[in-house]
Amino acid sequence: MIGAMKFLDIDADRHQNDMAAMVPTLACCLFLLIGAAIKLPYVAYNILRLCVFGVSAFWAFSSFIQRRPFPGTYFVASGIVFNPFMPIYLSRGTWKALDVCDALLLFAWVSYYGPKLYRHTGIPNTTNEN
Repeated sequence: MIGAMKFLDIDADRHQNDMAAMVPTLACCLFLLIGAAIKLPYVAYNILRLCVFGVSAFWAFSSFIQRRPFPGTYFVASGIVFNPFMPIYLSRGTWKALDVCDALLLFAWVSYYGPKLYRHTGIPNTTNEN
């Protein structure tokens, strides 16, 4: 019984970590859209790569831990494309398209996975159901 309780605690910690990652993921979505819309200095694009790489690495690890290979594979691919250590050089138009697509996919992930986390973390419902 103690082993089962320990497993439940690990599961709850994983969900709490995933909930904490929602804000940086949404920030990356916003930063990707800003990077696609206006011309930024080269340093900003390096910071963008680092942010998207970090978020993608976290979600890839979390997805594979939860045995979700499809989103995990997407996040690995996103991490490779936005890798700041061995950058891929593409034209500006290609990067704009990749930025918008990745922002939309990250937002879709947050929209799909976020409500599921609220159900599993035990956050109380604040709606008035009288």
